[in-house]
Amino acid sequence: DEVNYWNDYRTAGKDDEKERAGAFASILAPVAADLENLQAKSFSQLSGIVDQLQEVLDDLWKADVDTAYPQIRMKHFFQVTAGALGRAVATKLSKLQVWTSQLSQVRTHIREGVKICHKW
Repeated sequence: DEVNYWNDYRTAGKDDEKERAGAFASILAPVAADLENLQAKSFSQLSGIVDQLQEVLDDLWKADVDTAYPQIRMKHFFQVTAGALGRAVATKLSKLQVWTSQLSQVRTHIREGVKICHKW
């Protein structure tokens, strides 16, 4: 977990980098709990989380610290988050009874899942 990484780095890292690690951990803190169990979230909650994630990641990239957020870590965080969101959407959609549920219900759920993926 990215937040735990920066919290650990803040306590165990070099003195000159503790402030930077603390800044990154503080920026990530608002989304830490939301990222814990994405599969339990509704589509509307996932959509809100994506909005908040985009703001947090932008703030993280623009953080006013001596050394910017490492690009390789940012890329990895994007990949991990994309995978987690994709699995959350897939889990929600896998619970649908595609062949026995009403078409309008199936269509609505699929559209909501696609919206989240496109938004990310």
